Amino acid sequence: KTKAEIRSMMSKRFQINDINEISPKQASIEIQGGVLTVGMKYERRVSLLGNIDLVARFDKAVEIVAN
Repeated sequence: KTKAEIRSMMSKRFQINDINEISPKQASIEIQGGVLTVGMKYERRVSLLGNIDLVARFDKAVEIVAN
């Protein structure tokens, strides 16, 4: 599959799961030698109390080997 097709599939899954904070455009997609690597890295920051913020970081990559 092409990078555009993979982003399209991700977009559909994001819509189904009501994921609005991030976009498939933010994903890193690499295809090398029959191995597809899809990664997502983002940070979400919300104000908790006064000048205290709650920060959540996500950094994950998945490798898929073609059969």
